[in-house]
Amino acid sequence: MGLLEDTLNRIVPLSSETEEEIRTRWNRLYLGLTYMGNAVDMVVHYALSVGETMPEDPEKVLIAPLSEHGAARSFINRETPDNPAYAQMIKEAEKNAAFAGAELSLVDTGLSGEGLSNPHISRQRVAEGTADFTKGAAMTRQQAIQAIESGIEMAGEWIEKGKKLFYLGNLSLGSSMAACGVIAGLKEWNAAEVYRPESWMSKEQVVDAIEKVQQALDANQPDNHSPLDVLMKTGGVDIGFLTGVILGAASRRGAVILDGLSGVAAAYLAFALSESSLQSVMASECFSGNRRQKDLLQGLSLTGVSTLNPVWETGMAAVMAGDMLETVLHIYKECATKEELGVEA
Repeated sequence: MGLLEDTLNRIVPLSSETEEEIRTRWNRLYLGLTYMGNAVDMVVHYALSVGETMPEDPEKVLIAPLSEHGAARSFINRETPDNPAYAQMIKEAEKNAAFAGAELSLVDTGLSGEGLSNPHISRQRVAEGTADFTKGAAMTRQQAIQAIESGIEMAGEWIEKGKKLFYLGNLSLGSSMAACGVIAGLKEWNAAEVYRPESWMSKEQVVDAIEKVQQALDANQPDNHSPLDVLMKTGGVDIGFLTGVILGAASRRGAVILDGLSGVAAAYLAFALSESSLQSVMASECFSGNRRQKDLLQGLSLTGVSTLNPVWETGMAAVMAGDMLETVLHIYKECATKEELGVEA
């Protein structure tokens, strides 16, 4: 039995009794006139994920892969390891992790050549970038599985170190093309309905990118009933890696907060492989673009908490959602109940 199959077998539905216990305590808290909206849902989601009715303050890590995408590299000629955008994104990720009090784990899953030199970067390279998916599959089926299993291993290593909350970013230039291809392939949508441009792209480059993703979908005809087929034909090793982190967390009592379109694409793949894996997933952004983008989270039964639209997937939105999660966890654990204060319900 391979690591992927073994991991999927270990993901099981979480306890409804635990959820009832958490909601009962929340309803007994004395919050005065304060209305907390759906804050209890964040508490329930995290507590169920880690298997604790009174969870400790989460130990956190921001995980982001770095990879190259063949189709993006071929039409913008920017995607090389010495591209200055990588240095800028790494600096942003470092700031976000520091703000959150989180460890930072950057993973070279698919750069070319010598890659990048940074103390936060480890190498779990599946390939030196993916192939140009307009000319065939982005990678082999074995590479797709290897990418997912690499993410599973990474999640397991951090959980062994006591980390239970994972912020997912992606520092791969051109990742929006792969993420768009995966989501459109699984949902049978057009690329233009899903694609979200990266900040450095001109209007002409955006149009070109959408056309190339649609060309890949039309040429490769991914089977939307097979998540591995969709990943190998339209995705990237970075998206596969993030999928593995989600599955690894779900199988080992960890929780995940998504960041950006890459995280959503990985969540769709994880959901297609194991519906129960989404029990460990929370969203950060609300996605307020076109109608299809607004449908993205609804299709996963997730709710975003921020209208922030970061220019890069450096973990900023996930960190902000995590900060909100920690706040409501403190309220849940430390606020007195109505019974303790002698206040009538």
